[in-house]
Amino acid sequence: MPDSFKITSVGAQPSVKDPRANRRNGRLRLPQGQWFWKEDGRGAPVVFLHGMPGDSSQWDYVLDSVMERHHDDLHCFVPDLLGCGESLSAVGSSITIQRDALLAYLNALDLQQVWLVGTSVGAWVGCDLAIAHPHRVTGLVLLDPDGAILPKPLQRQRRRQYRWGRRSLRRQWLGLAKRFSRRATARWHQVQYLRSHGDQFKLWDRLLIKRPKAERQGEWLSGKLEGVKQPVLLMRSANPDPISGHNYQHFSRAIAQAKHQPLDALPDSLSATYINSNPNSIPLIDPVNNPPEASAEIARHLTQFILSPRDTDAPTTATL
Repeated sequence: MPDSFKITSVGAQPSVKDPRANRRNGRLRLPQGQWFWKEDGRGAPVVFLHGMPGDSSQWDYVLDSVMERHHDDLHCFVPDLLGCGESLSAVGSSITIQRDALLAYLNALDLQQVWLVGTSVGAWVGCDLAIAHPHRVTGLVLLDPDGAILPKPLQRQRRRQYRWGRRSLRRQWLGLAKRFSRRATARWHQVQYLRSHGDQFKLWDRLLIKRPKAERQGEWLSGKLEGVKQPVLLMRSANPDPISGHNYQHFSRAIAQAKHQPLDALPDSLSATYINSNPNSIPLIDPVNNPPEASAEIARHLTQFILSPRDTDAPTTATL
């Protein structure tokens, strides 16, 4: 292992009652900062990349379902991206920095080829690595990916959403208002989610909104996705957010070999925990865990795709 890397801790307490207790936790000191991850299983290596705001716990229920049936087929690694959860950044944050940290992590663990499963910004980081270092990525599973350049109306909407989020973090009256209004109840849940992920929200805000445009310009995936040559599974949740819809359509058009899988598990309209019809609010529909049935469905589709035999010499046919 190179001198620049240092594993600071690895450990797990076995338990027959709680399968998660058998998962191994690790920390690495990378040039970009401290990197935390969980891992379980054995077999083909698969790295799960979470969205923002969030951390590796976003994949817990999916990992439960994967390990229940495929513990001996898949070796799953679930890291916190830099600045999220227990991973600490020493050099700021950008998509390029996150990609380089992920590559350094794979090098430190001597993982020469991996499957990448990502949602939102995690899918963006995974695609960036697949384009920059195609020999290191066997294939991609992307759920509601982010990273396409947005048309100006959606750019303005995204900025309004972040301003709404920053203001909402300071609001105290929602705890009382939620007793009288269904809309206020939905907004209260959104704000509670943001408060519980305050550091990740600030990182998300800096990553996509506050950095100078010139810094962000070269990181967008528009114009680059044609360079993704690996097998790709695109999954679409029931997220009604137009920004999510635009990104999905862009990925669908740009990656000709992608297979498409809309999820059947649908959240319950405005009564779902994080849904609000206000277009300026942040659409915190968790595509991984909301509703709970979604995690088992995601696990089923991704394991079928990863473990299915394929002819590497033949092009993958997209199915809509």
